[in-house]
Amino acid sequence: MCRDRVGGVLPTASTDRSGATTQVRSFAELIHRRARLTLAITAALTVAAGAVGAGVVGSLSSGGSSDPNAPSVIAGKQLVAATGVSVQPGVVVLVRTSGPVLTRGGRALVARVAHDVGSQRAIARVTSVLDARRPALLLSRDGRATLVLGFFGARAPETAATAAARQIERDLRGVRGVVVGGNQLTFSQLEATISSQLPRIELIAFSILLLLSLIAFRGVLAAALPLMVGAVAVAGSLLIMRALAQVTSLSVYSLNLVTGLGLGLAIDYSLFVVYRYREEAALRGHGCEALQRTLDTAGRTVAFSALTVSVALLSLLVFPQPMLSSMGIAAALVTVFAATAALIPLCAMLALLGPRINALSTARLHRARVRAQGPVAGGRWYRLASSVMRRPGRVAAACSAGLLLVGLPALHLRLGSTDSRALAPGSGPRVVEAAIAGQFAADPADPVVAFAHAPERARSALDRYRSRLMDLRDVAFVEPPRRLTAGAWSIEVVAAQPPLSAASQRLIAQMYALHAPVPVAATGVAAGQYDEHVSLRSHIALALAILAVTTLLVLFTMTGSVVLAIKSLLMNLLSLSAAFGILVFIFQDGRLQGLLGYTATGSLEQTNMIILFIIAFGLSTDYGVFLLARIKEAHDAGSSDEVAVATGLERSGRVVSAAALLFCAAVGSLAASSVASLKEFGAGVALAVMIDSTVVRALLVPALMALLGRANWWAPHPLRPLVARAWAHQGNAVRRST
Repeated sequence: MCRDRVGGVLPTASTDRSGATTQVRSFAELIHRRARLTLAITAALTVAAGAVGAGVVGSLSSGGSSDPNAPSVIAGKQLVAATGVSVQPGVVVLVRTSGPVLTRGGRALVARVAHDVGSQRAIARVTSVLDARRPALLLSRDGRATLVLGFFGARAPETAATAAARQIERDLRGVRGVVVGGNQLTFSQLEATISSQLPRIELIAFSILLLLSLIAFRGVLAAALPLMVGAVAVAGSLLIMRALAQVTSLSVYSLNLVTGLGLGLAIDYSLFVVYRYREEAALRGHGCEALQRTLDTAGRTVAFSALTVSVALLSLLVFPQPMLSSMGIAAALVTVFAATAALIPLCAMLALLGPRINALSTARLHRARVRAQGPVAGGRWYRLASSVMRRPGRVAAACSAGLLLVGLPALHLRLGSTDSRALAPGSGPRVVEAAIAGQFAADPADPVVAFAHAPERARSALDRYRSRLMDLRDVAFVEPPRRLTAGAWSIEVVAAQPPLSAASQRLIAQMYALHAPVPVAATGVAAGQYDEHVSLRSHIALALAILAVTTLLVLFTMTGSVVLAIKSLLMNLLSLSAAFGILVFIFQDGRLQGLLGYTATGSLEQTNMIILFIIAFGLSTDYGVFLLARIKEAHDAGSSDEVAVATGLERSGRVVSAAALLFCAAVGSLAASSVASLKEFGAGVALAVMIDSTVVRALLVPALMALLGRANWWAPHPLRPLVARAWAHQGNAVRRST
């Protein structure tokens, strides 16, 4: 029997509850009796986890975006081992002179720059126009600009290389006509830009969240609860991440994902639990039974949602890139912790507060809360669903056609990598890269290196191979074969186009298609990008298959319907296609650059888009679970299909829309960053969530359910025994007969 906090006996739920529900009731009674102890233990564990987990920052890696088994990665390691220096120059210095570079004054300036670059211990080799084997490649077309290339040593740690690049930039900052760039400085400045902007972005997001939370939760005290859930989720995830960082590589970018996703899911789950608790408390009073009913309904929905989202995120483990797999681990962890925090400490807080959950609420918010707990049939979401179901064919056709039309640009989606164009227009790396692309006949700073395994007698065969390479399109020059060790050779191919361009990617494909007399593997920026595309394409099908199968299984287990599971999967894809279509239209095609403050590169950042797809898919399923749970609850209670759909939308519509709006504020605030990849990610997640929570859940779902009628609950005969074990609601009404 449930007892209230002053010892009175409250009526329990019906006595014919299932074994699972009995466990839920016992769990609710335990939390209700031990609310203070539960919160005290949670607070202690959260503080300890946060204190220990905060040290994970020093254990995270800034790399990990490449497949360690890619040919370019393996060849790059072998080349570095054979030469003792990095494959690509980490520092590229642009030297402009008032006259020709090869005059006395120009030579002196180049010599000074080369000396300053070489003075850093991390730099193992410096190449300039004064000592290059092919000095013409390092000269601009007009002869008034040149490049000085600094190569890091094979054993130079990442921190030492970054420090050296920054020091070179400081040493040469005041020298007229000299600009320092290169990949090391590009990504160093990119990380510094992101780190400096994140506090401002988070402040903006937090301010918006406070206001929206007050409106969504309809009370100051209730609006503070998601912060508690978010703190528990983030602290617990950081602790586990620190433990995992000792045995595997985790990306530093996973921290941003943990914070944003943890807060967003904390809001989602808190909204659903708090709304349901208020609904049950209005019927049964604030006490143990209201808590038990909340856990028996909203609690199970949150558990199913967390399972679906975490499994979706764990599909990132399919990819061999450490960045993607670590993102999947971190995001799945924070999802589980957010659900756990919503089911244990949040419920303990609800039990402790009782009617005080509505404290510090304005009269207007109180009236809105009372209206929300009123008769279902009078609600605006109920009326909307009823209106849609009166003309379901037209609504379904219009919504589907509109989403498909918006998603059409996604058919020419192009994935790429971040380069210096993500930095501010006046930054050194961006100025250097633009000068190379516009003023030099080729890009000597980013050659493609063909690494060959061959004995000494293979020189003539390699010379013939070099001649065939010279005949390829978009090749500016090919260096003669250079013997590195007894069985290793290198051939440098200088491309006429930038390494991330479509032309350079075609060049890599042509090189691999060209018959080589000995085993050859290409390495360098262009080859790395090509292999990255191959790796992602080869693993995406398996990831999508895992995502689809696990989502179908979880949704079938929840609904007992194959039709609803498949329909939810298709609608998720429809939402995502529309979101990606908008991203391609704006960011890839370069529209609204002035308004949004970014520079288009003709592609979308590849790792971001994969993470975005998985997260947005999981969130779409998340909102689908919220809606289907309430529809199924009404259906199991004996309502007709139309009434069940309208009731489910009335009871979940405002929760889903509020959760979506708050999540967009938490993650979509990344669109305020000046870094294009963060803009793409923030805008993409926000678009997918908003499209799914409005067009799909409010219009397309009720329209399709009205069209299918009783077929919504169909399952094949061999699976019907499983339907009986699926999640069925047994509330105050008699279950509908199937």
